[in-house]
Amino acid sequence: MNPIVNGSWEMNEGLRLLVQGLDPPEYEMVKEKDGPFAGKKVNKPVANIGKCKAKALEFLRSVLEALSAIR
Repeated sequence: MNPIVNGSWEMNEGLRLLVQGLDPPEYEMVKEKDGPFAGKKVNKPVANIGKCKAKALEFLRSVLEALSAIR
């Protein structure tokens, strides 16, 4: 798992949230300003905010629908 593009979190007792980036991930070439790669061009992952928001909204709707069905 690439920790920059993909991530996982332990929420509470047995609930694990896994967020995956694009497959294959999208990158852009940028020139580093500081750090060990200063002055060199490196690939940095690009987030697609529209897709991120759509996935988050889809997840929240499913959770809210499940909660309203319980009550």
